[in-house]
Amino acid sequence: MQKNTSIKDASLHLQKLLSTLYPENEARNIVRYLFEDLLEVYHLDSDNLITDSDALLLNDAQDRLLKHEPIQYVTGRADFMGLQLSVDHNVLIPRPETEELVYLIGQQNNKQKELDILDIGTGSGCIAIYLAGLSDKWNVSAWDISENAIELAISNAGIIDVDVNFKVQDVLDTTSIASDIKYDIIVSNPPYIGLDELNSMDTHVIEYEPKIALFAGNDPLIFYKSIAALGTKILNMNGKLYYELNPIYSDEIYHIVKSYGYQEIEIHSDLEGKSRMLSAVWN
Repeated sequence: MQKNTSIKDASLHLQKLLSTLYPENEARNIVRYLFEDLLEVYHLDSDNLITDSDALLLNDAQDRLLKHEPIQYVTGRADFMGLQLSVDHNVLIPRPETEELVYLIGQQNNKQKELDILDIGTGSGCIAIYLAGLSDKWNVSAWDISENAIELAISNAGIIDVDVNFKVQDVLDTTSIASDIKYDIIVSNPPYIGLDELNSMDTHVIEYEPKIALFAGNDPLIFYKSIAALGTKILNMNGKLYYELNPIYSDEIYHIVKSYGYQEIEIHSDLEGKSRMLSAVWN
């Protein structure tokens, strides 16, 4: 970005560059988010000049964006259900379908005054933090195998000012999980991508988002199996299990949950009509 460039010219220049990688509308939105989140500039048609320090920030951001790095990592911020969360390469960028999952949980449980909730694979803490904010009588705990993810989630919860009990925990290591602590809800958006799906994924996801949070190895259903089994031990009677699903395996996941004895199993579609969420009751 050259000196003495106006905000209007700088934004149009960056939009033109990004249009070689993204559809025009998406490129326009990326530029808008960048100027708002990085520079706190909200009027892109302004003739005001870019400051020298902002030009340096824009040049760095431009280089990163042209390498397919997601805008949320460039700005360090992501929106989730109206919350502003910090994100980095240790956590997944919160997705719209995850917003649909927490909305479903809120709608189905909004009459419950007291709940003990466990979020498995919390990442940025988006699910746990949102649910904790729905009621101060909902006790929310959250696990992740990544210490760096837990540190970031703790920071996000502190900024948003909600109480969540975060813990570094590998859900596949069942020997280290206490079975005497019970929950009313278990929710998880686990790693669910099989290695055979790698070639069909976008570059910005493969190269920048944490593989430990994306890929489930040779068995893309391993976390669904482990969490369903765990739920039979740590869910209260009539407790609920919620999953975000890989739509490719929705039928298999349904039958996994059924095989463990859960009842009232439902597959829920997202706004695009994909089988994206599952709810079930343990009794």
